[in-house]
Amino acid sequence: MSGIRAHLAGRLRSSSLSAVPPRPESQDYSPELARHAASILFQSPLPSRENRPIYILNAAALPDSREENFDSLLPYVLARLPEEDELLRGFEYEVVFFAGDSDGSVTTKKNRPGWGWFLQAYHVLSRAMRKRLQKLYIVHEKAWVRILTEVFSTIVSPKFRRKIIHGTAPPFSIQVRY
Repeated sequence: MSGIRAHLAGRLRSSSLSAVPPRPESQDYSPELARHAASILFQSPLPSRENRPIYILNAAALPDSREENFDSLLPYVLARLPEEDELLRGFEYEVVFFAGDSDGSVTTKKNRPGWGWFLQAYHVLSRAMRKRLQKLYIVHEKAWVRILTEVFSTIVSPKFRRKIIHGTAPPFSIQVRY
Protein backbone atom coordinates (compact mmCIF):
# COMPACT_ATOMS: atom_id res chain seq x y z
CA MET A 1 0.00 0.00 0.00
CA SER A 2 2.84 2.44 0.77
CA GLY A 3 4.22 2.02 -2.77
CA ILE A 4 0.84 2.91 -4.25
CA ARG A 5 0.54 5.86 -1.87
CA ALA A 6 4.02 7.15 -2.80
CA HIS A 7 3.32 6.79 -6.54
CA LEU A 8 -0.02 8.58 -6.24
CA ALA A 9 1.47 11.34 -4.06
CA GLY A 10 4.25 11.96 -6.56
CA ARG A 11 1.81 12.12 -9.44
CA LEU A 12 -0.49 14.49 -7.59
CA ARG A 13 2.33 16.79 -6.48
CA SER A 14 3.35 17.24 -10.10
CA SER A 15 -0.06 18.70 -10.94
CA SER A 16 -0.50 22.28 -12.06
CA LEU A 17 -2.45 23.28 -8.95
CA SER A 18 -0.99 26.17 -6.99
CA ALA A 19 -1.27 27.06 -3.31
CA VAL A 20 -0.46 30.75 -3.83
CA PRO A 21 -2.85 33.26 -5.45
CA PRO A 22 -1.60 36.19 -7.51
CA ARG A 23 -0.81 39.32 -5.48
CA PRO A 24 -3.73 41.81 -5.28
CA GLU A 25 -1.81 44.40 -7.32
CA SER A 26 -1.22 41.87 -10.14
CA GLN A 27 -3.41 41.98 -13.23
CA ASP A 28 -3.89 38.20 -12.78
CA TYR A 29 -5.58 38.74 -9.38
CA SER A 30 -9.32 38.00 -9.44
CA PRO A 31 -11.52 39.87 -6.94
CA GLU A 32 -14.36 37.52 -7.91
CA LEU A 33 -12.36 34.41 -6.91
CA ALA A 34 -11.30 36.15 -3.68
CA ARG A 35 -15.00 36.84 -2.87
CA HIS A 36 -15.89 33.20 -3.54
CA ALA A 37 -13.03 32.06 -1.31
CA ALA A 38 -14.22 34.29 1.55
CA SER A 39 -17.58 32.49 1.62
CA ILE A 40 -16.07 29.02 1.12
CA LEU A 41 -13.44 29.21 3.88
CA PHE A 42 -13.52 31.56 6.85
CA GLN A 43 -12.39 31.65 10.46
CA SER A 44 -14.95 31.06 13.20
CA PRO A 45 -15.20 33.80 15.83
CA LEU A 46 -15.12 31.04 18.47
CA PRO A 47 -12.03 28.91 19.20
CA SER A 48 -12.02 25.15 19.72
CA ARG A 49 -12.09 23.53 23.17
CA GLU A 50 -8.29 23.47 22.98
CA ASN A 51 -8.34 27.22 22.20
CA ARG A 52 -7.22 26.70 18.58
CA PRO A 53 -8.69 28.75 15.75
CA ILE A 54 -11.38 26.96 13.79
CA TYR A 55 -11.78 27.43 10.06
CA ILE A 56 -15.15 26.68 8.47
CA LEU A 57 -15.09 25.05 5.01
CA ASN A 58 -18.54 25.43 3.48
CA ALA A 59 -19.24 23.17 0.46
CA ALA A 60 -22.61 24.86 -0.09
CA ALA A 61 -20.73 28.05 -1.03
CA LEU A 62 -18.77 26.39 -3.85
CA PRO A 63 -19.62 28.06 -7.17
CA ASP A 64 -21.05 26.16 -10.10
CA SER A 65 -18.16 24.22 -11.63
CA ARG A 66 -19.41 25.16 -15.10
CA GLU A 67 -18.87 28.84 -14.26
CA GLU A 68 -15.62 28.77 -12.24
CA ASN A 69 -12.35 26.92 -12.62
CA PHE A 70 -11.67 25.16 -9.29
CA ASP A 71 -7.94 24.94 -10.05
CA SER A 72 -7.88 28.76 -10.24
CA LEU A 73 -10.07 29.10 -7.14
CA LEU A 74 -7.94 26.83 -4.92
CA PRO A 75 -5.08 29.28 -4.20
CA TYR A 76 -7.56 31.94 -3.09
CA VAL A 77 -9.20 29.48 -0.68
CA LEU A 78 -5.87 28.23 0.71
CA ALA A 79 -4.69 31.83 1.24
CA ARG A 80 -7.42 32.12 3.90
CA LEU A 81 -5.65 29.51 6.09
CA PRO A 82 -2.86 30.45 8.55
CA GLU A 83 0.33 31.94 7.11
CA GLU A 84 3.37 29.68 6.63
CA ASP A 85 5.47 31.58 9.22
CA GLU A 86 2.73 31.09 11.85
CA LEU A 87 2.67 27.37 11.08
CA LEU A 88 6.43 27.06 11.36
CA ARG A 89 6.26 28.70 14.82
CA GLY A 90 3.87 25.95 15.96
CA PHE A 91 0.48 27.57 15.27
CA GLU A 92 -2.17 24.81 15.23
CA TYR A 93 -5.70 24.95 13.85
CA GLU A 94 -8.83 22.91 13.18
CA VAL A 95 -11.21 22.76 10.21
CA VAL A 96 -14.93 22.02 10.17
CA PHE A 97 -16.02 20.90 6.70
CA PHE A 98 -19.74 21.16 6.06
CA ALA A 99 -19.97 18.78 3.11
CA GLY A 100 -23.67 19.20 2.25
CA ASP A 101 -25.76 21.96 0.74
CA SER A 102 -27.46 24.55 2.92
CA ASP A 103 -30.68 22.48 2.87
CA GLY A 104 -28.83 19.44 4.28
CA SER A 105 -28.75 17.54 0.98
CA VAL A 106 -25.69 16.22 -0.76
CA THR A 107 -23.87 18.96 -2.65
CA THR A 108 -24.81 18.53 -6.29
CA LYS A 109 -22.10 17.37 -8.65
CA LYS A 110 -22.15 20.68 -10.54
CA ASN A 111 -21.34 22.50 -7.30
CA ARG A 112 -18.24 20.59 -6.34
CA PRO A 113 -15.08 19.35 -7.91
CA GLY A 114 -14.43 15.64 -8.24
CA TRP A 115 -12.74 13.63 -5.49
CA GLY A 116 -9.51 13.56 -7.51
CA TRP A 117 -9.34 17.34 -7.22
CA PHE A 118 -9.61 17.09 -3.41
CA LEU A 119 -6.68 14.64 -3.42
CA GLN A 120 -4.65 17.01 -5.56
CA ALA A 121 -5.59 19.96 -3.34
CA TYR A 122 -4.41 18.08 -0.24
CA HIS A 123 -1.02 17.47 -1.82
CA VAL A 124 -0.66 21.15 -2.73
CA LEU A 125 -0.74 22.00 0.99
CA SER A 126 2.64 22.60 2.55
CA ARG A 127 4.01 20.07 5.02
CA ALA A 128 3.59 22.61 7.83
CA MET A 129 -0.05 23.19 6.89
CA ARG A 130 -0.81 19.45 6.88
CA LYS A 131 1.10 18.87 10.11
CA ARG A 132 -0.44 21.77 12.07
CA LEU A 133 -4.01 20.79 11.18
CA GLN A 134 -5.01 19.04 14.39
CA LYS A 135 -8.60 18.01 13.61
CA LEU A 136 -10.76 17.88 10.51
CA TYR A 137 -14.44 17.60 11.36
CA ILE A 138 -16.54 16.42 8.42
CA VAL A 139 -20.22 17.16 8.90
CA HIS A 140 -22.52 15.26 6.57
CA GLU A 141 -25.48 12.98 7.07
CA LYS A 142 -24.75 10.50 4.27
CA ALA A 143 -22.76 7.31 4.93
CA TRP A 144 -21.07 7.40 1.50
CA VAL A 145 -19.23 10.61 2.49
CA ARG A 146 -17.73 8.78 5.46
CA ILE A 147 -16.75 5.82 3.26
CA LEU A 148 -15.12 8.04 0.62
CA THR A 149 -13.28 9.96 3.33
CA GLU A 150 -11.96 6.72 4.83
CA VAL A 151 -10.68 5.64 1.43
CA PHE A 152 -9.22 9.11 0.77
CA SER A 153 -7.50 9.29 4.14
CA THR A 154 -6.03 5.79 3.75
CA ILE A 155 -4.48 6.78 0.42
CA VAL A 156 -3.24 10.13 1.71
CA SER A 157 -1.77 9.22 5.09
CA PRO A 158 -2.56 7.01 8.09
CA LYS A 159 -1.56 9.93 10.37
CA PHE A 160 -4.02 12.19 8.59
CA ARG A 161 -6.75 9.59 9.03
CA ARG A 162 -6.50 9.93 12.83
CA LYS A 163 -7.27 13.67 12.57
CA ILE A 164 -10.66 13.12 10.90
CA ILE A 165 -13.84 13.19 12.97
CA HIS A 166 -17.21 12.53 11.29
CA GLY A 167 -20.52 13.91 12.42
CA THR A 168 -24.02 14.58 11.24
CA ALA A 169 -25.95 17.76 11.79
CA PRO A 170 -29.60 17.93 10.87
CA PRO A 171 -30.64 21.48 9.93
CA PHE A 172 -30.80 23.87 12.88
CA SER A 173 -29.41 21.39 15.40
CA ILE A 174 -26.05 23.12 15.82
CA GLN A 175 -26.13 25.52 18.71
CA VAL A 176 -23.53 28.22 19.17
CA ARG A 177 -22.93 29.40 22.72
CA TYR A 178 -21.47 32.80 23.42
